[in-house]
Amino acid sequence: MTAAKIIASPHSPLYACLVRDVSTFGAGLEILGAATLPGIFELTFDSARTVRVCRLIWRDSECMGVQFSVPKLVVDLLNSHHLRRPDRLALQHNRNY
Repeated sequence: MTAAKIIASPHSPLYACLVRDVSTFGAGLEILGAATLPGIFELTFDSARTVRVCRLIWRDSECMGVQFSVPKLVVDLLNSHHLRRPDRLALQHNRNY
């Protein structure tokens, strides 16, 4: 098993957990203690140098299964005010005719 940390929100404490198994699509975690977690959180294996966005799929006492979601960088990019949505560009283009 590998040690990891759960980041529930930007201002919350980190929760220690053990990674029981991991695949390309998700992981089985064992959380130390009965922490209340949101449905979507971040998981880091390396002291927050990299993070994986996770969606809680199931939980039974101290064990849980998570599905890896879209990388945090992509989520941040999609939420950025500087990103223009393609449908807005199409609408702007059509107004010129």
